Amino acid sequence: MKTLYTTLIILFLVSCSAKKLSPTHPTITGIDTYVASVNANTSLSENIIEGTLTDPSGFNDIGGFEYYPLFDDTTLYRVRFYENTDINISEIYYYKDNSLVFIDATWYHTKSKTTQTKKVYLAGNKVLYEVGEVGISTKALISKGNNFLAEFKKD
Repeated sequence: MKTLYTTLIILFLVSCSAKKLSPTHPTITGIDTYVASVNANTSLSENIIEGTLTDPSGFNDIGGFEYYPLFDDTTLYRVRFYENTDINISEIYYYKDNSLVFIDATWYHTKSKTTQTKKVYLAGNKVLYEVGEVGISTKALISKGNNFLAEFKKD
């Protein structure tokens, strides 16, 4: 009887958990189409913001960063972010209707010569589908993407 209750509880928890979409779901393929249209849109403006990364003391340079927001007068569409230290980071964030919809992240570890990638599809900060593994959590990527959007809205 105890096994039956345990099994029922497990089944209930699994059935109530968030379901992820498949990569062929129309919502996912729609985001892919949107991303391609943003990348092809030549009427948008793109800036560069760059700087130096220092060690915790603030006295020694350890690398650099740059990011490229793609926007029109009122809307942010994409941010390409790059950071170069002992890990070369490339993260691209896409926005639709003032909301983060897609993240494409690649981390290249220069010492081990290994690459990690992650793609995250979102709706309202909820993960619809993700694939790959990168050295930063999905939650951290979403937070970083939302910070770029918040900065754009302040300006």
